[in-house]
Amino acid sequence: MRNRSIAIVMVVAAAVLLSGCFEMKEELVLNADGSGTLTGKYVFGEQMTAMMSMGAAMGGAMESGDDSNLPMTAEDVKKMFKGPGIEVKEAKAETVEGKQNLTFKVAFKDVNELFKTKKYKDGKPVLSKNASGELVLEMGSEGMGKGLGVPEQEMPEDMTPELQEMMKQQQQAMMAMMEPMLKGLRMEFTIVMPNALTTTNAHKKEGRRATWVYDMDKLKELGALEGKMDENQMKMKAACSAKGVTLSLTP
Repeated sequence: MRNRSIAIVMVVAAAVLLSGCFEMKEELVLNADGSGTLTGKYVFGEQMTAMMSMGAAMGGAMESGDDSNLPMTAEDVKKMFKGPGIEVKEAKAETVEGKQNLTFKVAFKDVNELFKTKKYKDGKPVLSKNASGELVLEMGSEGMGKGLGVPEQEMPEDMTPELQEMMKQQQQAMMAMMEPMLKGLRMEFTIVMPNALTTTNAHKKEGRRATWVYDMDKLKELGALEGKMDENQMKMKAACSAKGVTLSLTP
């Protein structure tokens, strides 16, 4: 799979995730003819919202930027989803109880055109058929989990046991400091396939729906806080019968 990152969603800078809670919820609905919708809701914590407001007052110093695949404003959404047959149906940003809320809905006529947008610049999802002739969609979650945690430090061979122990203790202390910052982190991704699921690695599955949920506990389990998480650990995969499916596979 041509996924440089687990691309939920786009690389999210560590500064975003460590500035209070961050919640993300996305749902991709894929129809048999390749059309469908992508809906999303992002909630940025109070600290991040304050930083965004300060940046706007200073002329955009803290804006998400042209190179980011994480939209923070309605204008970001409109810029992100551009291409043939793609239409932004809704894009709304508002502050609720001190937190920045961004909701959007994008309709597309060809999912392959959607996958060419900036949203998926860090890892294009792939539509294929397996040996059984089933339709398979593989995608990442836009770099979620990268930039988190404290990578384990390599110990020089000539370092004394005392210094090695001190470095280990410092790393453990840094990870302990980070855990409370990540308690508000929650990312949920749902894929709705054209037909009922046959196989998937989703955390929850029902009918056509496959859902993956990543919170601080899950990322800790995957080794994200130690900087050991393999991007393949957050790849999402769902398969269904190809009966009646007329969409084009990934070129």
